[in-house]
Amino acid sequence: MSVHGTITVEPSIKERCVLSLVICNRIPRVISFVVVLCAFRLPSSASAQEHSKDRSATVSVSATHEIVLVPEKIRLQMLVRAESREGENAMKLLQKHQERVKKDLVALNAVESSIEFSETSISVGTPGVDDPEIARRMIRQQAAQLAQMRNLNPQLRGQIQTPTSEDGINDLPQIFAATSVLLAEWKLENGLDDAAILLPIKLKTAVDEKDFKGRKLKEALDPDEQLLVQPLLGSSIYSSSNRQPEFQLVYVGKMSTNQEEVALAEAFKKAQSHADLLARVAGRKLGGMRSISSNSNALPQNYPQSYALNVNNSIVAFARKNVREVASEDPNGLRQMVAVNVSFDVE
Repeated sequence: MSVHGTITVEPSIKERCVLSLVICNRIPRVISFVVVLCAFRLPSSASAQEHSKDRSATVSVSATHEIVLVPEKIRLQMLVRAESREGENAMKLLQKHQERVKKDLVALNAVESSIEFSETSISVGTPGVDDPEIARRMIRQQAAQLAQMRNLNPQLRGQIQTPTSEDGINDLPQIFAATSVLLAEWKLENGLDDAAILLPIKLKTAVDEKDFKGRKLKEALDPDEQLLVQPLLGSSIYSSSNRQPEFQLVYVGKMSTNQEEVALAEAFKKAQSHADLLARVAGRKLGGMRSISSNSNALPQNYPQSYALNVNNSIVAFARKNVREVASEDPNGLRQMVAVNVSFDVE
């Protein structure tokens, strides 16, 4: 819970008269004389407190209230993939793989209506080599480092081989990969019981055993291609270091309308109480409410970062369709924050 507030004081009519005197000091004397008379009516320092109360003021306060949600389901999100030397064949292999995965998910008691695949995307490249340009730079760096080592230590000559020439990169094997994102859900009928805590482990084991990811659908390279690609594999370690995970299981809770109403009421009470405190500290009384607004954390920010930023923008779109949901890998981390912003007059 957090509360923040500020008091804003508007200038009084008498203060505006003084301002007019400065602005009008060059206009005809008759008008200036009227303004000066107004200025003479300003309170003396002895009546500063009474003068302060003549000012128009407002107080603006922000307060929050946190809702702890109970897990209602577990959601699986993962990348499925199929490879081939031909793009069309890769897409056909993926389609067959999706049909098999769906049957296996139903057998694992997933909610059949929740099982969906994103649109298929197709890409072409060399397995294990994300960026040929990075591979070229890595080869040059490795060759320079090994040459320096041989020059410094003659005993290493002939024992360390120079990496494959970067000219061979143009002959790298090109493999087509068809991918899509799988989403599936399991309802937690009894809340967070022992079965719900153990379910993610059970699902992870099943995903590996049944090869949902499609490891068996990877295109194999012949021995010559492997020799060509092998020196470049190290470069992809660096280029892939920020890649988002391709598999994730999260607990999901949903904020009800009643929960939101109660949370907003609590946040408003905190805001009103703090506003009243600020007014009393300033020697004032809290007046009527001027404005009120609210906001809650927008999804997919409530989802784990890797969930929202994973391999396909359809995941972000999916999260936005379920804006009242909160997802977390930690079943005790399903928390939604509701905020209220209120402005009051101060008398």
